[in-house]
Amino acid sequence: IDRELLYIAAIDGGLEQDNALNTQVDIYRKILFGNTYMDNYVASTISIGNADIKSFYDNNRGSFKYKNDGAKIIHFYTPYDSVALYIAEALKKTNNSVDKKTLLANFNVDVTIVENGFLVEQLDSAVFSNSKTNVVIGPVKTDYGYHIIEVLGRYKKDSQIDLDDAYDEIYQRLFN
Repeated sequence: IDRELLYIAAIDGGLEQDNALNTQVDIYRKILFGNTYMDNYVASTISIGNADIKSFYDNNRGSFKYKNDGAKIIHFYTPYDSVALYIAEALKKTNNSVDKKTLLANFNVDVTIVENGFLVEQLDSAVFSNSKTNVVIGPVKTDYGYHIIEVLGRYKKDSQIDLDDAYDEIYQRLFN
């Protein structure tokens, strides 16, 4: 909305008639079109399959190690304490994967990996103060709102990253 309002103000202010600005727009347009063409061309000529990714992983296993202790989590955030309590209670009593999928979809969250020392202090302490897995933590109040975290798994520093967790990084390395 801000971008659109600023654009309208710029047009109303007559910037559309500025020759120097129009020259910059033309240059940017050529760069944008050229880069997009090149990206599309390269993407259409590269074929990376699961076998390629697995082979790269097998040949480079040593480069796929965790640098710090960490955890695989589902992280929910809300500014409202009542919603946070609802999420926490729903997660604690949900043994049905369909209910959990609905909860995940309604709050637009993903599974993510976090490392010890990289979260807000209250969350870092809550997640890494014990070694339990399959546990729901929270709600935890921070300056940013309320957080509910489900710890799905844990890993130690220097342990092997499995292929599923390394998949996207390997794909990007091969593509580049």
